[in-house]
Amino acid sequence: DSVVGSNITGNIVLQANSVALQTFLFWHPYTDYEAGVKTYHIYRILNMGEPEPINEVDAPDTAFTDNLDFVTGSDIEDEICYYVVAEENDEVFRGEKGFSQSNTACISVTPKILMPNAFTPNDDGRNDIIKPVLTFIPQKYVFQVFDRWGSGIFDTTDPETGWDGSVNGGGKASEGVYIYYILLTTTKGIEVEQRGEITLFYP
Repeated sequence: DSVVGSNITGNIVLQANSVALQTFLFWHPYTDYEAGVKTYHIYRILNMGEPEPINEVDAPDTAFTDNLDFVTGSDIEDEICYYVVAEENDEVFRGEKGFSQSNTACISVTPKILMPNAFTPNDDGRNDIIKPVLTFIPQKYVFQVFDRWGSGIFDTTDPETGWDGSVNGGGKASEGVYIYYILLTTTKGIEVEQRGEITLFYP
């Protein structure tokens, strides 16, 4: 003979969209708790690691915006995943309080390349090296510098390595304007290119 019955099960369908450095989460309300839903707990997964609780939304709200400014210059890959857990109200009718987890939804944010436009490689310990600041670790990476005649004077595939003003590892380049080229590939295979000018001068 049954003593107590379980909650009727249902599901939560979570959708995630991103614009610039913001993630917009939307999900269907969980409707199968007789006592109703008290809170939705929101979890974020970075670098395929452990889920991290980032916020709570009281029912009946079913949307949340995650600001991703914190990823700038960090070692976070461009894919970020989320899931939502519905918590039943305290006045439960059937045994223990229920928790229901949504599907996992992931977004891929196109990396931003933040590149300074001038530096002073005079070995005074300040502004001696120039390199781009990336919002995510790229899967593939190229950073090149050319003089005004198009000759290559610096080339690296290491995001941690910057240009110190030397010409192919030799003597220092003269003051002037140089051209840089950056190509990176995200973990989702998206290619991002950027070109621009760097001004080198010795104060």
